[in-house]
Amino acid sequence: LDYLTRARSQTIRLRNIIISFLDLEGVQNGKMPLNEESFYLNKIIREIVNDMLPLAFNHAIRVDVDQDVMITADRAKIGLVITNFLSNAIKYSHAGTEIVLRSQVENDKVTVMVSDRGIGISPRHQKKLFERFYRVDHSQEVKSGFGIGLYLAEEIIKNHPGGEIGVISEEGKGSTFWFSLPRG
Repeated sequence: LDYLTRARSQTIRLRNIIISFLDLEGVQNGKMPLNEESFYLNKIIREIVNDMLPLAFNHAIRVDVDQDVMITADRAKIGLVITNFLSNAIKYSHAGTEIVLRSQVENDKVTVMVSDRGIGISPRHQKKLFERFYRVDHSQEVKSGFGIGLYLAEEIIKNHPGGEIGVISEEGKGSTFWFSLPRG
């Protein structure tokens, strides 16, 4: 059973890398088509958390969702953004810490946030996090990655009308990555 769990989590990880590279090619060519559909945001949040649990065996993931809201967006691409945020939180936070995935509805917008109590990011790096191939050098820790996940996340959210994305972080205290989309 443990081998199956590991194989499944590695398959999910490989799938996400392939999707990221395919999306990167589309962004570089100025094409990122959106396959918009209406869906309940909390349903996709719970699906992604369930898929990510094998990768988060050293962490507790808490889901704190507001009222379930329907949004019209590219479901697969929004799922990729949430997966990227969760993957980064798992990768850059200490074992045994809690990761919180929240959704919050305010007026005509819904915001999704992934918070960790990890290593955090200095203000000078925060300005560049969403640039293509940018990676923060954590000299004492070597983490895998290509520096395209947050770049693609920003491009995906910006391609949705009214979409916003950002980060709030403090070195040594953790990070919160968030995005907002219109309701409906």
